[in-house]
Amino acid sequence: MDKNQKRILTKWSKLYLRELKKNLRADGNKATGSSERSLKNIVYSQGVLIQGNESVLAISEGKKATAKKPSDEMVRRIDKWIMKKNPRLRDPKGKFAKRKGSTFNKRLKIAYGVAMKINRTAWKGSKAIDRAYNTTEQMLGDELTKDIKDKINKALEQFKGNK
Repeated sequence: MDKNQKRILTKWSKLYLRELKKNLRADGNKATGSSERSLKNIVYSQGVLIQGNESVLAISEGKKATAKKPSDEMVRRIDKWIMKKNPRLRDPKGKFAKRKGSTFNKRLKIAYGVAMKINRTAWKGSKAIDRAYNTTEQMLGDELTKDIKDKINKALEQFKGNK
């Protein structure tokens, strides 16, 4: 891959990420912002790699309902999300509980319940990934086509000059 192609792909991947983040925000999928912050682009000799956590794919593609028990990792992530939202759990007397001991067990039970509910529900994806690509693909195609035409013309001129 030459410098010009790398420049075009770098420019496109930045535009694509900007469009994807805009789509995620517009669809109302910004709870903690971790999905949006996880998006990264890497341009290498074979092409472009767009990375992000699994939640971006789940938001875009949707999810089927399942009766499976949630994994420990899923429960831990939901517990972490609960703590980011800063809930103040109450003890049996109605007082705000401290964030340790039995409160931790309550949080895990709440997180497990939320995880079970997530597993039992299904949702249709927002197709944010496809919409971002469709918006930016024309720009990529035009610039790469122009670059290839320039290379072909340069090769033809060299060929004519060698005759």
